[in-house]
Amino acid sequence: MLIEEARDVGGFTFAELDVLLDFEDSTTSRYSEWKRAPNAENIQNLENKVARLLKRPAHLVVVENNGLAAEGGITNLEFGFPNKALNLRDVPTNSLQLGYDADWPTYRRLKYSPPRSGLSLLSVYAWQWGILWDRGVLEHPWTRDALGFHPDTPVEVFLPKMVEDAKAGRTAYMRMRQALNCDFIKS
Repeated sequence: MLIEEARDVGGFTFAELDVLLDFEDSTTSRYSEWKRAPNAENIQNLENKVARLLKRPAHLVVVENNGLAAEGGITNLEFGFPNKALNLRDVPTNSLQLGYDADWPTYRRLKYSPPRSGLSLLSVYAWQWGILWDRGVLEHPWTRDALGFHPDTPVEVFLPKMVEDAKAGRTAYMRMRQALNCDFIKS
């Protein structure tokens, strides 16, 4: 998911990514072809590197057990944080996926979600990639000028706060939705 994000959003080739992410030749290509994957303890490190490369805040990576969704309707249940101690042997690999803490949407989730109200979710969240701000491809209201910043203001100055605020708002919305669903079921 992270190599796909770096290639699509950043426009980098596999060879460029190998250099920019400090990998051996062809590593990113093998990651994208599912021929190789980073060790569990290195997944967060890869997230941090890709986030820095694309100038977006890094998110806390979690392993989600979507196999539980079929059993009880639970979605995106966090199984644990990728590290050496996480034992995934008892869970079928097709039930596992990487996600972000607090259910922040991953690039892959945004890319493959069906459009809503004529908008792709990817376009709705495009503002989170600072590299897009720097390349000038974002339009109003996602411009420095529209937000009251000088055109030369580095995205690192304001983007982390924007993402933090969006996460807080998204979390509050999800909690409200859960509360409403619970209250609706009880009545």
